[in-house]
Amino acid sequence: MGIFDALNTSVAGLQAQSFALQNISGNIANAQTTGYKGIGTSFVDLVPDSTTPNRQVAGSVTAYARSTISSQGTVSASTVATYMAINGDGFFSVQKASGVTDNVPVFTGVTNYTRRGDFQVNANGNLVNGAGYYLMGVTVDPKTGNPLGNVPQVLQFQNNFVPAQATPAIQYAANLPTTPSTPASSTAPAGTLLAAGGLNPSDFSQNPLPVGTPPIPFGDATVTGSAALNKAATPAPITAATTLSGASPSDSLTTNFAVGDTIVVDGTPLTFVNTGTAGNSIDVTDTVGTLLAKIGTITGVAPTINAATGAITLHTGTAANLSITSTSPAFASLGFASPVTAARTGGGTAGTGFVIANDVGVFQKETISGGAVTGFNAAGTPVNLQLRWAKTDSASLGAPHQDSWNLFYQSNPNATGTQVAWVNVGTTFTFGPNGALTSPTGLRSQSRVSPSPVNHWLRRSDTICRHGRRGNHQQHNPERLRCRPASVGRDQQQWSGHRYLFQRAVPRSCLGDAIALQRHQLPQEPRRRRLRRHRSIGTGDHRCLRHYQRLVA
Repeated sequence: MGIFDALNTSVAGLQAQSFALQNISGNIANAQTTGYKGIGTSFVDLVPDSTTPNRQVAGSVTAYARSTISSQGTVSASTVATYMAINGDGFFSVQKASGVTDNVPVFTGVTNYTRRGDFQVNANGNLVNGAGYYLMGVTVDPKTGNPLGNVPQVLQFQNNFVPAQATPAIQYAANLPTTPSTPASSTAPAGTLLAAGGLNPSDFSQNPLPVGTPPIPFGDATVTGSAALNKAATPAPITAATTLSGASPSDSLTTNFAVGDTIVVDGTPLTFVNTGTAGNSIDVTDTVGTLLAKIGTITGVAPTINAATGAITLHTGTAANLSITSTSPAFASLGFASPVTAARTGGGTAGTGFVIANDVGVFQKETISGGAVTGFNAAGTPVNLQLRWAKTDSASLGAPHQDSWNLFYQSNPNATGTQVAWVNVGTTFTFGPNGALTSPTGLRSQSRVSPSPVNHWLRRSDTICRHGRRGNHQQHNPERLRCRPASVGRDQQQWSGHRYLFQRAVPRSCLGDAIALQRHQLPQEPRRRRLRRHRSIGTGDHRCLRHYQRLVA
């Protein structure tokens, strides 16, 4: 052996010892790992080639891992009833889940073996160890104790002590703006509920207002023509005194009505004659005012003339939609092109309390988002509950209108055609001029008029949430969800805040149970003391508690 071989032999010895130290380190690191089997180290000498025995030299060394998987490990006591250990030979038969479908594990069908026995019952009644493997076994005859069959299956037990429960109520809060900015409001005619950010039931094939709400009464709508001038020497806007025909120059229409011309208003013909005005006949020498009076008699509302432009405004009235046709060339001199049509406001059907899939597009344009809340169904599967708010009336329309809102939740995101997609909670929330909640009726309101908004808590059962409303400031303060532990309300005494607040618990089944109003205020305590006091109240969601701490800060 030369010097180079001697060095290689020394390095091999160091590598073998390093391998042994690695195994020792791993054994120490897994000293508390359930079911872990230590790994030993075996050293094996390497004999080099030699031509004669008396020239044989000492060889090198290498190290191999020695498994102890078949040896008995230490059994540790535990207070968990489902922990198990095997005393002697044997392994647990287990399988690994490859995924989860409908909250049920899906297995690969490959059986594995382990000595790790820290099994615990999961939500589905399976015994799963700390490594995520599911215990397998065979059915046992309850009388003899003998196994029935020899093919193990993944075990599942009746897990009655941890049943899944559907969410009975949700905690929800939102800020409502005074004037919602909906996609439909920007293009709606001024002075209408749509322009005020509201919902127009007439735009829906099924009225989405609460069940039993009567159809909206028909209202008068208008349509205005273009500017109209006479044929005087200096043309001026037409007036009620402008004649229907005449020589030029004169205060008459630019194009004369002739005998035999007709104008049909809502199916009733007005005929032009030269024998005098009577009934539905109008003399061609009569005035624009007479013609407009005849039209007003049919529609129920007299048309008007803009004195500055001569533009005529026609009204539908409430009896029927407006429809005016004429083949006379003179009709254009009134500022209109035939035909002239306009639909009345209001009408439709009684409230159904839902929105069908065909109306979802309109519904989303006339409502604002209310966020979402996650609940759970009877199988324990999470359900995302989408919410939207619709303003159903606006005080900006004048008396007797009031600011009123309806809340909707999405019942079927995959609805098509006439299937129900959204459901109205069934309660109309109405606010007075000072922002105080005035409806639902029968609620105890203790609001006060002050420069800053008034605080209200709307309460049902033992769940409490906030619903805020802040005048015009809401345009810079989008809706947001907040909640707090229900038990806090029982301790509140005094608080001066800056929001109109109410809460509503919404049962998953109907989201429309009766509610009662109660006003609470926080105690006037030092900030640090208040945070310390209320941090210990309730065991609710950390997010709720965090929002509540920010609320009282």
